[in-house]
Amino acid sequence: PAASTPEEPVLTPAYSVEGFQTVDADGNRVTTGRDTNATYAIASASKYEVSQVGAEILEKGGNAIDAAVAMGFALAVAEPFTSGPGGGGLATVRTADGGTFFVDFREIAPMNATLDLYLGEDGKSNGSTMTGGLASGTPGDVAGLLYMFDS
Repeated sequence: PAASTPEEPVLTPAYSVEGFQTVDADGNRVTTGRDTNATYAIASASKYEVSQVGAEILEKGGNAIDAAVAMGFALAVAEPFTSGPGGGGLATVRTADGGTFFVDFREIAPMNATLDLYLGEDGKSNGSTMTGGLASGTPGDVAGLLYMFDS
């Protein structure tokens, strides 16, 4: 018998962007026609595709924290220069039982950093917070997102 060739899998996008435009024919940003209503939940992000990730998580039974965490990681892929593992964030979370908690997972200075590293003899900023090795912080994004996911 002749050998059969395996069929190529059919790839179906997780969401449709049909009819969605970010700019018009003149290059102007489109900001109309984006209003929505929901009875359960809404997922919203600065990128349409990231919002779709959150919406899909909610549609599959996930909660708001599940959607927010998934969107946080998706945003790192969609906007790598403005979001992601090298950064941090803040979140106010309201639980199903009505409790609330705040998560601060912003970048922090290295453990051994002291204020005098960033001040000149005159007591004013020496610019080290803006450029060079002393300007970098320890990222908190991944730890914060995973903390929320486990909470």
